Amino acid sequence: MTNEILKTFLEANSLKELTNAAGRALGCPLLVIDDSFHVAAYFRADSINDPYGGVIRHGELSYDESALISASAASGELLHSPAGYHYRISQLNCGELRMGYTLCIMPENALPSGSDEDFALINSFLAKQLYYERHRGGITATAEEVLSSLIDGRFQSEAFFDLQANATFLGNFRPERFVLMKPREQLDGLRIDMLRDRLRHDFHASNPFPYRDCVIMFLHGEHGREAVGRAAEEYNLYAVISEPLQSLYALGRGYGRVRRLLDYLIKKNDGEAFAAQESRYSALMMLKTLAGEGYCMTDEVDRLYRYDLQNDSEYCLTLYTYLMCSRSLKDTCEKLFTHRNTVLYRIRRIREDFAIDTDGKEDRMRLMLSLGLALVMQGRDELFIQETAKKREIEE
Repeated sequence: MTNEILKTFLEANSLKELTNAAGRALGCPLLVIDDSFHVAAYFRADSINDPYGGVIRHGELSYDESALISASAASGELLHSPAGYHYRISQLNCGELRMGYTLCIMPENALPSGSDEDFALINSFLAKQLYYERHRGGITATAEEVLSSLIDGRFQSEAFFDLQANATFLGNFRPERFVLMKPREQLDGLRIDMLRDRLRHDFHASNPFPYRDCVIMFLHGEHGREAVGRAAEEYNLYAVISEPLQSLYALGRGYGRVRRLLDYLIKKNDGEAFAAQESRYSALMMLKTLAGEGYCMTDEVDRLYRYDLQNDSEYCLTLYTYLMCSRSLKDTCEKLFTHRNTVLYRIRRIREDFAIDTDGKEDRMRLMLSLGLALVMQGRDELFIQETAKKREIEE
């Protein structure tokens, strides 16, 4: 057993590979936890349905679990679970420095393979490898510093990001979304720390950290939009929940989008606390971005747009609604609350005076995009904000 683990330690130079080798040798699921109770590495045995799947998904232990493991490791006793498991918990020490803990997980009627001497040697290897990976190449950046550098665009590629992320708990951190929060009033360092403590308590494994004038935290599957809304109201925050993260590296690209939306909503809500979802505003913010970058409408729609501005008319809105209603005159009239003859008159003028094809023979996507730009520039943002699921259910 120890020869195979020694070989892995010397050849692989990887905490992940070393943990896999140790778990296979012991015949049980194995968690390596760092000194801040984040998951540094893990091995999941196919033959045992261990209860720590949630810990692996979140990347860290809960407060209660952390306290229990710390106490059990100090006493040297097996930790028993009502679910029919017991855990052998050991401290990982590298010299005088405590690096973390290992957890071997087994059903109550079984014991891990290996003697006490085997466990001691395995833990020694794991502690040394964990120490090395946390200080590899002189890299001592904290997880918060790594994430801030990511948002600042300091990584040339995802591979460079992974190199530094793997030196922290971020290497095994898999959040589903992030939340960008800005306090309604400026907070000093002490009050920011208090806010972070409250968020950690309310949202397990959210790892909130300050970035410029905001706080960013991460969400997992059990964290709902309603809970974020309650936190925004209780702690006096502006908050935007991002779209799903494909990877932690995507935070770098997602931050800019979410920050633009946050700034937009702060102005729109007149300073009231809120919690919004990015997905509701994705179409609107895309159009605003294109408009800001000088994306050009078609010549025909540009003429229609300028006519609306000069005459305070609604030709762009009428055509957009008509096309969104699949050219149903009845639905268009109902959406616009406008008489049928008025809509017919506008559609005829759009065809004849502005030479716009309303029958779909031209590029419909380009036409709709041009109309969207025109309407956003007219200030009709509400057309491009997706309704909440609750509101749609009521209407249906």
